[in-house]
Amino acid sequence: MLLRALPKAACVAALVLLTQLTASAATGLVWSRVVDPNNSETDYARDIVQLNNGDVIIGGRQGGASNAHQFLIMRISGSDGSVVWTRTIDYTGGRSDNVTDIVADPATGDTYFCGTTSILNSGNGFYYNWWYVNKVNGSDGSVGWTSNFLHGTGTGNASPQAIAFGESDSVSSLLVIGQSGNGGRIVKLNSSDGSQQWAVTGNNTGIGNFYQIEADASGNFYVGGEVSSQATIAKYNASGARQWNQTYAPNGGSFNRWNYLDYDPVSDDVYVNGLIAGPTSSGGSANDIGTARYDGATGSQVWVRLVNGANDGNDSGRGVFVDASGDVYSWGSVRTTSSAPTGTDSYYQRLNAATGAILWSGTLAGTTTTSTSGDELNNIQAIGSTVYIAAKLRNAAQDIVAFIRLNKSDGSTIERYDWNDRPVVRPIDTKGMVIASNGDFIITGDSNNTSGAGEVVRIGNVVTNAAPTDIGLSPTSINQSATGTNATVGTLSTTDSDSGDSHTYTLVSGTGDTDNGSFNISGSTLRTNSALSPGSYNIRVNTNDGTDDFAKQLSVTVVDDVAPNAP
Repeated sequence: MLLRALPKAACVAALVLLTQLTASAATGLVWSRVVDPNNSETDYARDIVQLNNGDVIIGGRQGGASNAHQFLIMRISGSDGSVVWTRTIDYTGGRSDNVTDIVADPATGDTYFCGTTSILNSGNGFYYNWWYVNKVNGSDGSVGWTSNFLHGTGTGNASPQAIAFGESDSVSSLLVIGQSGNGGRIVKLNSSDGSQQWAVTGNNTGIGNFYQIEADASGNFYVGGEVSSQATIAKYNASGARQWNQTYAPNGGSFNRWNYLDYDPVSDDVYVNGLIAGPTSSGGSANDIGTARYDGATGSQVWVRLVNGANDGNDSGRGVFVDASGDVYSWGSVRTTSSAPTGTDSYYQRLNAATGAILWSGTLAGTTTTSTSGDELNNIQAIGSTVYIAAKLRNAAQDIVAFIRLNKSDGSTIERYDWNDRPVVRPIDTKGMVIASNGDFIITGDSNNTSGAGEVVRIGNVVTNAAPTDIGLSPTSINQSATGTNATVGTLSTTDSDSGDSHTYTLVSGTGDTDNGSFNISGSTLRTNSALSPGSYNIRVNTNDGTDDFAKQLSVTVVDDVAPNAP
């Protein structure tokens, strides 16, 4: 993602940010950064991008009196949460500056964002939105360039929704989509100076409202949205020429949208997610979570999967993700029997990429069932064999954020940590979570700890480790004739409910260590130090799973298989 802001001529080079940094390894919290540049107004922390060195770029808003908000970009150290630099951008004559999406060069940290500012039309006294795209240099946060657009003569709203690099493996160009006042607008910019390469507007886009965009390595790109109450997806080539577009509204209704999109380079197909009007008695007025796969070459729909909550209410898709192996995950909110008529639970699922069949699914629910906002799951990522989830759950006492790791194979829970030991950040943006190289969560959201502030938190290894409970040795005997220097007795093993743990074995002092000096351990192999006489030997072995220890006395029998010397 890219973050966009509009620089002002008098933009301050460095902002003194009122921040708070805390750390507590005992609770799984590695660090938290409160984003509160203006402690009397509402500040946001929204999108987040992770760089190759582990730092993160945050896009949001610095609040101001009378809606005099400013674009806000921050670079934060991934290791300790300290602020590397901060950039605020305030367009002269504008108000309500808001970042809508960001992307960043992972190598340099150069950041690009799109957003809106409201400009007063002196003729009629109304404010209208301009859209802006900005580059912020990754090294020091200085403004690289600004590109803006105002629909017509200032009587229509222009609102960018999403930004992406023009090629999936290059940062040389940018694509921005949104509304221009008379329909959709797509623009391609040179990332070095912000110059426009081409633009497609109005009915030529094939989509009335855009929501998300992704490009492939050749510069072809896909956009998701809606037109005339139909969920719509379209493909364009690198020159902006539309290749195909498809609409979907199987039951009519007012709301059919593909809000979220993810391109799969393995299959060259594209997956979408959103809300689809369901087949209810009211003519499709209640919505389902919709997820679909489209053939990237032809645009034909490969499959679609609709999920309807138990209460047959207004369910809604909140995202789709394709991992490096081509496996598909989608999520959203559903009205279920455990939630009030106006409340929602979070829903997630893994789908068969070939058929769309549900391989496994689950729901997350807080204890409060009367809230109209309900529970919110805004992001899922899958790396290797692990699926990562962060969700806000509504509770009577205070909201919590549940950090969950699942087994990719069956959806079973590996670990879950409910962050409820203090007021918590509320993850509210689909693009507000990244996973660090060591598996830590880093999320953005609204802070409950500081009123009117955003917050960024890093949560580490939050599960309580299960200690080993037993040690085994097989075999437990060795012939006398086989003993000698580093002769193998048998293999050590550990009983541990944490099936993914690896273990280190050592000989230790304590009960049963009488004969430790006669043996050594290499990896998981118990060996003799020298030739031994027949008999029983007692040793004490410790196993460590990286966190906890378990020690036990083991017995080794040396079998007499050597004939006595002739008299």
